Amino acid sequence: MSNIFATSSSNLVDRLGRSNALVCGDFNCTTIDWNPSGFGPYKPNNVSAKYSNIIGSLSFCQFSQLNYEPNSNDRILDLILCNENIVTEITHCSAPLVREDANHTALEFVINIEAMKYIRENIRFRNFKRADYTIINSQLNSVPVVVVLMII
Repeated sequence: MSNIFATSSSNLVDRLGRSNALVCGDFNCTTIDWNPSGFGPYKPNNVSAKYSNIIGSLSFCQFSQLNYEPNSNDRILDLILCNENIVTEITHCSAPLVREDANHTALEFVINIEAMKYIRENIRFRNFKRADYTIINSQLNSVPVVVVLMII
């Protein structure tokens, strides 16, 4: 699992660059303790070798782990990973779509998506329909044939 995530997250960064990325899922990292780091995201503690690739990938992708809702065993197995501050209000979902599992708490959260402003590029093109072909032909005819052959 950890090698798959490491490869997938590396591919994600290659494709998206440093765009906003959000990854949510059941990681089942049972031995990792996620501790709060002040007001920011949760930091991993007690990382075994089994999960070191996952933690390395989080760092490489600049992902923060944002889920703080533990399951019935006081573990955080379902992770919400984001590389920007776009996820807020992570809470236990009171009306889940499917029956909740005791090991996997149903979560809901808000994603803040700002409207992106697209900058329109000035596209330059030639409108050949408006060309004065009489002048173009006269100028082309005024070039001596010897000069044309020398260029070719």
